[in-house]
Amino acid sequence: MNKLTLGIVAALFSASANASWSIMDLGESVFATSINDSGQITGSVNVNTEFERAFITDSNGLNIREINSIGSVSLGNEINNSGQILGVYFNGNSWSNFITQQNGNGMVDLPIENANTFEGINDKGQLIVGFIGNNDSQYNNNIIDIVPLPGLDTFARSLNNSGQVVGYYVNEEGRRHAFITGSDGKGIKDIGTFEDKFYKNSIAIDVNESGQTAGVLIREFGFGSQAFITGDDGVGIIRLGTLGGNYSEAIAINDHGQAVGVSGNFNGSGVSSFIYANGGLTDLLGLDVFIGSGWSDIIVTDINNNGQIVGHGNLNNEQHSFLLSFTSDTVFTPQDFYIPPVPEPSTYLMLLAGLGMLGFMARKKQS
Repeated sequence: MNKLTLGIVAALFSASANASWSIMDLGESVFATSINDSGQITGSVNVNTEFERAFITDSNGLNIREINSIGSVSLGNEINNSGQILGVYFNGNSWSNFITQQNGNGMVDLPIENANTFEGINDKGQLIVGFIGNNDSQYNNNIIDIVPLPGLDTFARSLNNSGQVVGYYVNEEGRRHAFITGSDGKGIKDIGTFEDKFYKNSIAIDVNESGQTAGVLIREFGFGSQAFITGDDGVGIIRLGTLGGNYSEAIAINDHGQAVGVSGNFNGSGVSSFIYANGGLTDLLGLDVFIGSGWSDIIVTDINNNGQIVGHGNLNNEQHSFLLSFTSDTVFTPQDFYIPPVPEPSTYLMLLAGLGMLGFMARKKQS
């Protein structure tokens, strides 16, 4: 893509001048991963040059507090609306899971067999494990029991308060298909991919209270992807396009159907983040609070129901996390989706040949 095209694409995704946005720098040593509806944030904070510890904040991202860790290193991955945190810690030999009580108090070990991981927690304290069917744990009464598809590897990624679970399974052809369940994990329904011969894989990443799902569609051979959302109960895939590159992924969706995600190119260039609202994408790096402020390469990680987004990026060439907020009267003026073109078969062959040569050179270098 030439510079002129890049300029046109950037203009298409500029933010509305009517938007009321604010940003709070959470600090250089902070990695924010999740936010609840009161604005409590979790993630990890670097307490010295060696160790990172899970943390929780007060409402609206104020007053970062390290959680008393049962391991030397810990990371908070999910936080529910009572402030319970689900995460991982390093016990000196291997990684394990933990859970806290309300407001991040009382971290306790969350053992599970075969190095499986816990992927989500809802406001009822129900849990899901990553690899379905491999969930032998002393916390089985809290784990939503999902019956995997016969003979197929099935992976959970998120759940809502009714116990609807989303994730993906690997079919007989080795392709990934997004799924959603009914309440309390009952019954797996294939969300599908897209009515397009090039998009053969899909992964569901998040789900809101009405069953709207956010995730990513992946092209055959992996050359390109697009963020997607669905309607209620996982019905109907809507492609969201990209911010001008060949890659996008929707990471989180709130109960208003607003989704956030990342976009860029597979070579790592042009990385930015977006919000999907009012029928289109808004490039967050185009907001006044980011322009000229030293921020670049921002990666969003979560959005709540009150217009608050957390993420991280480069601030004056240092890694920082942020809390980005918009008001209820914010007006979004998104533009039409940019749908990246599909390479011709000859282009695929050239790409495959190039990847093969890179692999050969890497093996040669190792030898």
